[in-house]
Amino acid sequence: MYKAMYKGVIRDEARQAAKRRQREEELRQSLLKRERYEAVQRVGPPGTCNEGTSPESPA
Repeated sequence: MYKAMYKGVIRDEARQAAKRRQREEELRQSLLKRERYEAVQRVGPPGTCNEGTSPESPA
């Protein structure tokens, strides 16, 4: 009985580790995308709107 419980714990830990690796990879990809986006698009502080602040728009 205890061996089966132990194997279940091991499987659960392996699943959690796999999910953690996947989330870390998704975060890494997201940060790369944000870095590329910010390289071509000006980004203001959160909660602000940048409408009309591009160099092409008339002041």
